[in-house]
Amino acid sequence: MSIPNNILSVKIGGELFAFDGEEVEQILRVPDITTMPLTSSGIKGVSSISGRTVTIVDMGIVLADTHIDETQKDARVLTISCNDVEYGVLVDEVLEMVAVDEDNYELSNKEDGKISAIYKKDNTIIQIIDTCTAINSPTLVSYQPV
Repeated sequence: MSIPNNILSVKIGGELFAFDGEEVEQILRVPDITTMPLTSSGIKGVSSISGRTVTIVDMGIVLADTHIDETQKDARVLTISCNDVEYGVLVDEVLEMVAVDEDNYELSNKEDGKISAIYKKDNTIIQIIDTCTAINSPTLVSYQPV
């Protein structure tokens, strides 16, 4: 796995996480979400984004075992593609884009693979999300995207 040039730091369930900056296509205010029956709790529903129907994933359930309140003013949806499927990932708050210094980047050894690396910035630990692994986690595996 290559080291990203930039990471987008976010808050999910009170913890700091980041996405590879190259993976994030858009940062949006939370759009109207239509809930879908018989889906896992990690799927908030679907939304129309730029004329496309996009599955909205609650990253709080996927990573922190807590729901994200999409009505909070700082909540955002990031659009990200995984295996040629576009998803909207719901986060509590978007913080900043961070230029990555290789000396502060360390690959993760977490078994579930949702966290690919750890980044240290100003005495703070940021967990870098392996987006496709997180989206395809057992939390969401029973669901097929629209």
